[in-house]
Amino acid sequence: MGAISLFGVAESLLRSPEHNCTVAGVLLPFSAVFSPSTIHPLQSGEPNCQPGSHPFHPGDTTLTRQTLEVLREHGLGFCTLSKGGQRSLGCIDLFRRETDAYAATLTSLNDAFSREWEPCGALPGDRIAALKAFHAQGIFTWVSLEPVLDVESSLAIVEATHGFVDLFKIGRINYSAFTRTIDWRSFTERMIELCSRLGVHHYVKKDLACYLSAGYPNPVRVQQHHGSRDSR
Repeated sequence: MGAISLFGVAESLLRSPEHNCTVAGVLLPFSAVFSPSTIHPLQSGEPNCQPGSHPFHPGDTTLTRQTLEVLREHGLGFCTLSKGGQRSLGCIDLFRRETDAYAATLTSLNDAFSREWEPCGALPGDRIAALKAFHAQGIFTWVSLEPVLDVESSLAIVEATHGFVDLFKIGRINYSAFTRTIDWRSFTERMIELCSRLGVHHYVKKDLACYLSAGYPNPVRVQQHHGSRDSR
């Protein structure tokens, strides 16, 4: 199966205005989103293409749908990571339980906090509603707990969402005052205890992995789809 056929499918540009960061409003040509380093055959057990442009921003997401359709046509799995909440439901019909995943970034359950730190993102309840909808459709769901802006909020997110989230990816915040004020060892230990108690799958990213006990299972590559119905 050759991924080369994906190149040049769209001459248009992808806009990602939702990110409140240095890439806000940057126009990304299709060739910058799809490259040989981001597209691989379906062999590793995880989605094949995870481009860096926001898929469900507040603007026209026609290209998002067209891109997912192209990936499906060529037998490629995909994962979308979004702060767009229920805007993603317009593409839910394109996700397949055996190859694809839907993910959301969550930093808090508090609307006021979210408005302050993620002013262009969907509110937490809206993102959670989208996760529930994809889970109900049998799609693998995961949550990015990065950046951690408040320890108690991150712990509360796991408590509130573990019933419909298949995997939590746990990171920290960098280049911020929070980096110096949060006790990252304590946070990691509390998060691990919570995940273990709830029996949820989780992955601790590199910056926090140093606080894990020796031999703690923390595989980098985790299957991010549910496989075929016949295999379950």
